[in-house]
Amino acid sequence: RSTLFPYTTLFRSPYRRILGQTLQGYAMTYLLTGEHLRAERLARDSLDLVGDAVNDHYSVYANSVHALAESLRRQYKLEESGRLQRELLKVQINRLGAQSQIVARTWNNLSHVMRASGKYEEAEDALRHALAIYEKDPRESTFDLAVTYHNLGGLQNEARQHTQALPSLARAMELKQQLGGPRGAQLVSTLTEISAARRELRDIPGAATALDRKSTRLNSSHPYRS
Repeated sequence: RSTLFPYTTLFRSPYRRILGQTLQGYAMTYLLTGEHLRAERLARDSLDLVGDAVNDHYSVYANSVHALAESLRRQYKLEESGRLQRELLKVQINRLGAQSQIVARTWNNLSHVMRASGKYEEAEDALRHALAIYEKDPRESTFDLAVTYHNLGGLQNEARQHTQALPSLARAMELKQQLGGPRGAQLVSTLTEISAARRELRDIPGAATALDRKSTRLNSSHPYRS
């Protein structure tokens, strides 16, 4: 437990929840600054305090679970992180409904944990749950769709499913071009994955073409490069 815990026991409801929300805010701040162990400790303390607190439009408890699960994932404490992400999904689905875009983002986060654990089928299943939600409103979800299709293609590459990866990556390219145009720098990461898939499939000309396109975009993002 963190060193703050002896002080938190002095507080009683409703002050416990106020303190819990404060600790949660600090946990999210440390998560953003990369201080993951400190974020973990604060998130654990906040969970002890917030209970089932719900504000007007969000669950305080769910936010604390998210902070803890993410801090654990980034420290590769994957088993507990995965369990918490699934617990968070249940809370969010109950609170917001299964088709909420917030739920889709948690499916995406769960996929990262499963991928890091080598559980590729579970990771793909989580990404497809996210895609099913985003596809219901594609014009409002273009960015999230692009990221999720890219993640799916990258996952399929890592799982050595290179043939399946190419359509996912092609869709990510299409969506990224809608967002940033045909020469956008955000295309580079997807072109890298396409090149890797082509290379593994022994399509050397296709891999070279993807690398050339990647190089063009890198150069165009640095206009003063000689």
